Amino acid sequence: MAAGKQDWKRLKLVVTKGGKKGEEYKLDKPTSGIGRSDLNQITLDDPGVSPFHAKVIVQGKTCIITDLGAHEGLKVNSKKIDTKVLTPGDRIQVGEASLEIVRDIPARKPAQKPAQKPAQRKKETRQRKKAGLRIPIRISVLAALLAVLLTAAVILDIHWLNQLLNWQ
Repeated sequence: MAAGKQDWKRLKLVVTKGGKKGEEYKLDKPTSGIGRSDLNQITLDDPGVSPFHAKVIVQGKTCIITDLGAHEGLKVNSKKIDTKVLTPGDRIQVGEASLEIVRDIPARKPAQKPAQKPAQRKKETRQRKKAGLRIPIRISVLAALLAVLLTAAVILDIHWLNQLLNWQ
């Protein structure tokens, strides 16, 4: 993808080598400093990194990295640079640390169900109520059946049912 076509709010710098390997920094501000100082948005704890080593400037849909005169300089894709327009996949070397521009893929939101019509909602509510009543009704029927059997065992003196229930 060409540099002029980027949506920089969807790109980030990922540390691929160095003490903060795996750290991610979104490029969602107009200017982001890179360096050892805590005043930078992107801090790298590396003796080869100057306190204010470089800055990333986002201008519209263009992202530019600039060396701020650091002693060890700045490399993009293994070439020493002063200023360069960045594109996804570019590898930036700052001291011993390496960073890569990658596309920030947002987590997918779960698909939402289409809005239901009131008639559909009423039908689903009735179905849920019916389903909710099924279990208590079944339990009630089983309890009534058991009560009838016990009553029959006592009144009619059903021998096998008495043995089953250990009654004598």
